[in-house]
Amino acid sequence: FSGSSYRAAGWQPIGSTKGYEKLKKGYRYHGKVKEVYVYVVEEEFRRIIGCERRSYPQEGSLTTHKEERLPMMIQEVGYNPDLIDWAGIEKEVVGRIAEELVEFHRLFGDCFRRKGQRLLGQSYLGGLLGDVPRKNVEAIALAFLGPRAVRCQQNFLSRYLWDEERMLERHQGLLAEAVGEEDGMHTVDSTEIPKKG
Repeated sequence: FSGSSYRAAGWQPIGSTKGYEKLKKGYRYHGKVKEVYVYVVEEEFRRIIGCERRSYPQEGSLTTHKEERLPMMIQEVGYNPDLIDWAGIEKEVVGRIAEELVEFHRLFGDCFRRKGQRLLGQSYLGGLLGDVPRKNVEAIALAFLGPRAVRCQQNFLSRYLWDEERMLERHQGLLAEAVGEEDGMHTVDSTEIPKKG
């Protein structure tokens, strides 16, 4: 469980446990590391508990052309350095994951009716997987496309037409290919608790 429902409800990650449990006279290591979240009542809580957040490494794009800029923004989107350190992931791997995300989105390019829809789809996907604090349409549009694109991003999800059947068919084909590999596997996450927001 990644804690995405806590994030969606406005809880803040402050770190993770070390994989120990409390016993009567001490602690025992069980190896099950858990994320720790707090609901912010006091804005200065990190300073108070001595847990200052490190800033996310993020560099700006050098291009001004919108179609070229967005994939670069997704590739350069910030990430939580504490999470990367905890998971033992190298910075270069984070960059490759971002490149693969852009390539994955390109596989579905012909499912959108217009070039602008591909751009909006890519920004939305990048926002959901990036470090945008609130995962709503407005916050994602502001982070990736600017204030003039908020309405377009909202219309993209509520009104614009895309070829859902082709998209689903392509996704299922890619999934079958990946799971069919020798080391392929399924991970199932329960969805009986509806997400708020």
